[in-house]
Amino acid sequence: MPAPLGLKNLMHNGRRTLVATAGVTFAVALMFLQLGFLQTAETTATTVYKPLKFDVCLISKDYHFAADARSVPRFRLYEAASVPGVQEAQPLNVGINQWRNPHNGEASPVMVLGVDPTSEIFASLASAEEFALLTAPHYILIDSQTRPELGPAAGDRFGPADAGREIELGIRTVRIRGTFVLGAGFAAAGAVLTSDSGFGYLFPGHSDDSMSVGLLRLEPDADAPRVARQINALLDDEDVLVLTKEQILERESDRWVEQTSYGIIFRLGCFIAFLVGTGIVYQILSSDVANHRAEYATLRAIGYRNSYINLVVLQQAIALAVLGTIPGIGVAFLLYTLTARQARIPISLTTTNVLVVVGLTLAMCLVSGLIALRKVRQADPADLF
Repeated sequence: MPAPLGLKNLMHNGRRTLVATAGVTFAVALMFLQLGFLQTAETTATTVYKPLKFDVCLISKDYHFAADARSVPRFRLYEAASVPGVQEAQPLNVGINQWRNPHNGEASPVMVLGVDPTSEIFASLASAEEFALLTAPHYILIDSQTRPELGPAAGDRFGPADAGREIELGIRTVRIRGTFVLGAGFAAAGAVLTSDSGFGYLFPGHSDDSMSVGLLRLEPDADAPRVARQINALLDDEDVLVLTKEQILERESDRWVEQTSYGIIFRLGCFIAFLVGTGIVYQILSSDVANHRAEYATLRAIGYRNSYINLVVLQQAIALAVLGTIPGIGVAFLLYTLTARQARIPISLTTTNVLVVVGLTLAMCLVSGLIALRKVRQADPADLF
């Protein structure tokens, strides 16, 4: 079966087709990268709260995000614990402190989590054996996913080799006792886990009468929205918000993706990649049409309909989309792997991103083809004579 005319046009000039494919591949890889960063912003936004076993939380009305939660009076947590259906109530303290790299002295922001090591709410953060290591205020666990610029002792990850090392954290000296797994985000280069007393040690201005967030674990048969409403009615205070876990996760995601520049930058980057790819494909197709103007005029002269001639150009556009997408996915996978390794962020090639980029690439090439059709219509059979 002979190849369609549009594909034959592409194969006729292999160098031009190779350049066009490279341009589409670049646009595809760039769109993948921007969408990956956008997805990472959504994922890391909930890094702190997602693994914790709570159903309702108390936050300040001045709350910004997890690492800048402001403070809530701790007695509000005790009041909320009196509501029927509440099984456990625990404070969570979160703050940003400066970690000094022991090798070069450079300071980097890290997120410090102060928790009760014996609470079921925080059990998913570390094992019982790891929590048992926090026997003194200056003992910490370091997130193994923390970025390498903080200076691990061996390799590019914190691990057993770092146990026992002393590090400057803010104005204090702390000792690494072990590791846990949380994952880095955009707010800090890594995370540190310590006890309630350890948080007070690292933040001397912190008062025991306040907390960053209050977490409530409900009884198995309790309805979280209903209990949240009851707590809200009980507190009835202007300085506290009562949210379910789903609501705080949604609030965190919305804050990082919609209210900060991250979402705008990544969406704009994807749009720019779309425009760049459209321009590249249009230049290739319009140049091809101009070079074959006489041939297109001949087709019209011998009776071929405009719809057939238009289809020839659109075939080329679709072929370029396919040729550019396949290597683009490979390049994106490589970029994702390198980024995840170096930046310690959870970026991965998902089915959703693949489908979105394939759709955008097809639309990009079709738009270019439709614009190039204007030159096809200028191919007048009368110009042959």
